[in-house]
Amino acid sequence: MPSPLEFPPFRERHTPLSVEAYHILGDRGLLPEKTELLDGVVVETMPKSPLHNHLVRCLAEMLRQFFGAGSLVQEEKPLQLGALSEPEPDVSVVRGHTADFVKTNPTSAVLVIEVALSSLAADELKAAIYAEASVPEYWIVRGEERCIEIQSSPQGATFLEKRMVAFGEDLKSQAAAGLSLDWGQLFPA
Repeated sequence: MPSPLEFPPFRERHTPLSVEAYHILGDRGLLPEKTELLDGVVVETMPKSPLHNHLVRCLAEMLRQFFGAGSLVQEEKPLQLGALSEPEPDVSVVRGHTADFVKTNPTSAVLVIEVALSSLAADELKAAIYAEASVPEYWIVRGEERCIEIQSSPQGATFLEKRMVAFGEDLKSQAAAGLSLDWGQLFPA
């Protein structure tokens, strides 16, 4: 049986789950362990391949060295973006320190990165959530293509600027101005 969310009449009438209700269900063990909340819908996360894990670790380490003190580089940790979304991006950079997020998850980010190996369509859909939350820059790392799509200048539910950075090219990031990516470390031969 197809999902009711596949049919526009039902999709328009469904009641989205709030972040607060999502947390209550999670605390009571009523949700699968590996989920995220996207625009009021609970979505199971995809399994991670070795290449996916490698790219996340490398990017996080490069960003930790680049941003330093005053910023927190998170790997697969939730961001509470509005009342209906709590995605867990592969990597995010938030302003502040670990102690700032004892009682709440970060509600904004300077940079969000998703690694797309088998999840490109889902990661492209997440762009609207990140844009609506005014995340200044969103990267989709296209692992199989060995390139990074950079989306910036959020306005409403879209990013006004989109560009592809191919293997070996200079990054030219607004959020991480001056960051020099080690492409060889990301994509070893």
